[in-house]
Amino acid sequence: MGLTLFEALSIPPLDRCKIVAGENGLSREINSVNSFDAPDVMKWLKAGDLVLTSGYVFDNEFDFVSLIEDLAKLDCTGLVIKLSELPENMIKIANKLNLPIIEIPEDLSVSDLLAPVLRQVFIYQGEKYGQEKKNEFIRRLLTKKLKSKEAILSEGSSLGLYQAAGYICLCITPFTNRNKKFDFISIQNKFESFASMKKIHLFFGEYEDNGVIIVQSQHNYNRNQKDESILQMKDDFIEFLKKEFEKDKIYIGLGSYQTDISNCPTSYNEAYEAIQFGKLVSPNENVYEFSTLQIYTILRHIPSFISENFIANIIGPLINYDKENNSNLIQTLETYLNCSLKPSETGNQLGVHRNTIHFRIAKIKELLNINFDDGNMMFQLNCALRLLHLNKTNSLHV
Repeated sequence: MGLTLFEALSIPPLDRCKIVAGENGLSREINSVNSFDAPDVMKWLKAGDLVLTSGYVFDNEFDFVSLIEDLAKLDCTGLVIKLSELPENMIKIANKLNLPIIEIPEDLSVSDLLAPVLRQVFIYQGEKYGQEKKNEFIRRLLTKKLKSKEAILSEGSSLGLYQAAGYICLCITPFTNRNKKFDFISIQNKFESFASMKKIHLFFGEYEDNGVIIVQSQHNYNRNQKDESILQMKDDFIEFLKKEFEKDKIYIGLGSYQTDISNCPTSYNEAYEAIQFGKLVSPNENVYEFSTLQIYTILRHIPSFISENFIANIIGPLINYDKENNSNLIQTLETYLNCSLKPSETGNQLGVHRNTIHFRIAKIKELLNINFDDGNMMFQLNCALRLLHLNKTNSLHV
């Protein structure tokens, strides 16, 4: 992801320039900057060029429409121009082709803009190259191309990954549109602020269109000391993720804690699976921890005809009752179990009075002929509800 024209417009003194056309093309990336004061410049331009000109070469006979059409055909990023008045047909074609035209104010020159923009482009390109190296390392790590702990640390140390007492991998994936490039860079600052506060280190990379974060401690490594810092802050970390990324269109999965860097592929795969299971079990959430969903790695191997029979035998009457009466006893039962059989907390979770919960629980007991003091029955209810999520059998005829 390179520097976009929209981002460049925040760089002084370019931030004083005015967008006069092609605003829908501000997401175009700047690969290089080119300036000209000669009409035959087209043969020197290429895709991704931000073109700057003083406008001295233009006279009343100049074909501005062809200029914009040629720049768009070359896939240039935009035109930054110093001209007292732009022709209306030039603005019209620029809007049609989504080619941005930026107007330079009277007190600025092209040379005032050239150096700052070039400098920022070089910074972005350097960061992009460094990130590409990290992404390649992540790919080799997660596909187990690096065969030993020593090989991993040897290659990773120059990129910011080092020997620590423990690691946790995160997987970050967008809600939808898997064909669109995932802008992982834009959310890293949120993670960095938390990491700085908690004195942990984060290694960022991308793999198969997903964001990857390896959490590692910042204190000196001691092979005889277990890294409690990561484990102790995990709850705070999850709370931070849920709060900070509640409105972001991303899913975040957390894998298990690993003491050996060579086991990071396991932690990452768990983080990825946590998202897949979490979307089925808790579709209204976007942060999932593998340890709370691990049971599904076992349940998914149960043949469908066995799981469907089990669901029908254990909670079938509730499924049928909900279908016939447009009620939600299944949801009530699941929430009641998750709230440790506490009616008030269940009511708060569902947004209803505790007396309503008492009534529903009495109906559940009647339909299923169960006793909530029976530990074996609680186990079977939990299994049936989890299989219900996995098999998507809410419409199961029982």
